[in-house]
Amino acid sequence: MISEYYPKITKGLQILAALVIVFLPEVVIEIISEILHLVWELLTELAHLIFEGLDIAFEGIESSLDNVVEGMFETDVHNTQIIVFYIIISPVLYLLYRLAKRIPRWLLGLKTRLLASLERRRLRTIMYWQNLNAIEKTKIIGIAAFIVLYYAFIVF
Repeated sequence: MISEYYPKITKGLQILAALVIVFLPEVVIEIISEILHLVWELLTELAHLIFEGLDIAFEGIESSLDNVVEGMFETDVHNTQIIVFYIIISPVLYLLYRLAKRIPRWLLGLKTRLLASLERRRLRTIMYWQNLNAIEKTKIIGIAAFIVLYYAFIVF
């Protein structure tokens, strides 16, 4: 009994959302900008937290290597820093080299998938448009023209 009302509620909410978007664009734009701002703030805070953790880990590794090198080779501070620098930079450069070798292949695969996706979307849109009758095409064009003119009226 309840399940027969869900499609009606869903359809009503869709119509309400469409009316809000058409007749209150400034509210929709403000909500979207606030959501984007919130997401941006959360991402920057997460990045800050990750970099702080990486910095603490790096400092611990560097301090440990300093103690090991200084104890094994009995060097002064400057020579210890040089040795530790090259010990740390060697794996980093190796990983960057491996990454640089793989990036072109990844980008080529991404380009191929993107072009295939765009072609599928284009073909689906053309097939959908061809399957519409003249009245449905006129409705779509009329609604789009009304929305464009409405937004142009609001902006100008």
